[in-house]
Amino acid sequence: MTWVGSTFQSCGPRCTNFTVFQHADHRAIKNSALWLCNSTVTNIAGDSSEFMNLSDEDKKALYGTDEFARIAAGAIAWTGYFPGDWTSRQVRSYLRGSKWSPNRMVSTDDVEDLLSRFTIGAIAAFDDHGHRYQLQNQHARPTQGQRLRVDWPYILGLLGGVCLIQLAALVCLLNFGNKSVIRDESFLSMAMLLRPVVDRIPGQMGMNLSGHEIKNHPRLLWKRIRYDYREGKNGEPNQVDIFFQGRDDAISRRSWAPGVYT
Repeated sequence: MTWVGSTFQSCGPRCTNFTVFQHADHRAIKNSALWLCNSTVTNIAGDSSEFMNLSDEDKKALYGTDEFARIAAGAIAWTGYFPGDWTSRQVRSYLRGSKWSPNRMVSTDDVEDLLSRFTIGAIAAFDDHGHRYQLQNQHARPTQGQRLRVDWPYILGLLGGVCLIQLAALVCLLNFGNKSVIRDESFLSMAMLLRPVVDRIPGQMGMNLSGHEIKNHPRLLWKRIRYDYREGKNGEPNQVDIFFQGRDDAISRRSWAPGVYT
């Protein structure tokens, strides 16, 4: 696509008129097309409360001039040189397939969109990389900031849900905590608890073996053992004991019953 911009004011003080041509390649672009259009940058207005004591030069720097508007409006066509002896226009062609020259047949709406996007991009680029201008006699300085909008019902609901979940977890902990058997570590009580296991080894040999050797003894190698209790009869306390696979009943308990154990 070729963009031809007029260097003279023929459509207004803040306007540049264009001749846009798309050349056919008889593949993706079947027919050539030509557009005549105008690009106008309207006045840039600001809130009077943002600045004070502005001079005419300050306003030109802040809101731009008609000349700057014409340059921005025709930015897509400016090249810095004049084709041949034509001082009334400048021509800019873009590579087919690029952003400003699509590899397809464009419509009038497409041309308007490309022209407006290039124009606003040129204004933004000048605002970011252009000449700096310092305003004098200002009592406030505008700064970049962010405004956060908080949805309080959602936030309070989320925080309340977290508190309710923690409260429910605490209630469950207190409810099941009383069903746990907790005793201080004692080697003597542990020895008494494991005595039924050691007694399965013939003689007194088990007293001289380590825990690993007891586990791998032929009499215990393939035996599954669990720590459990036997229910007391006639109101007697429950009895903590060792249960062997095959000899004792395979009772599955999710938790121990509350009460006294021996």
